[in-house]
Amino acid sequence: MTATETFLLSLDIIQVVGQVRAQKREAFYQLVLHFYRQAGYRPPSVREASRALRAPPDAIRAMLALGLERGEIVESEGIYFAVDTLRQLSHQLQACSPPYTVKQVRDLTQTSRRYAYAMRMALVRMGYI
Repeated sequence: MTATETFLLSLDIIQVVGQVRAQKREAFYQLVLHFYRQAGYRPPSVREASRALRAPPDAIRAMLALGLERGEIVESEGIYFAVDTLRQLSHQLQACSPPYTVKQVRDLTQTSRRYAYAMRMALVRMGYI
């Protein structure tokens, strides 16, 4: 095998390894996204997600950052929510009379004031209410 052929083979191997890593990263991202979607109105902290998914906190943070970039995750008051969850809440709030209050959000979601406030602020920022 010539030096050029060896070099080209090395490039092919690097490309394949990169594709495998990208596939694993995407699979892990989908796992984290699913976990936050399933959590609904009470999403876990990074530490809780790390324990539940048996992954380092930095890996969870990286996937949440990817979700923020893709518009599938939103952060409010230090809490990460799946955008789908907030969209669902905005539809539920339409049955209430504006202005939409933290109390209304808390009553609808059966969550603490901390979560309700974060959700309300996210909905306002996203233009849903």
